[in-house]
Amino acid sequence: MAAVVKWVAKLQSSIAKTRTFLSRYAAAEFESRKAEWFPSQEDYDYVKSCMVKVHEVGKIANWLAPPHQGIDNKPFEFEYVRFH
Repeated sequence: MAAVVKWVAKLQSSIAKTRTFLSRYAAAEFESRKAEWFPSQEDYDYVKSCMVKVHEVGKIANWLAPPHQGIDNKPFEFEYVRFH
């Protein structure tokens, strides 16, 4: 029984060391490759340049797809909200 307890303790110690190594490796891997995985400032600037406001009736921003059908089968150009 004592041998099993020693073996389990040794196994747990080995697992803990492996987890520590992997967490350090994962952190280093993340830091070295995060530029590949996340958008850059240039990407953010490009997306922001595409997002231009459109206030004209019947027009839609170029970064949105027009709906196939309006609400309650009304046309896309229907004036859903009226500003006075």
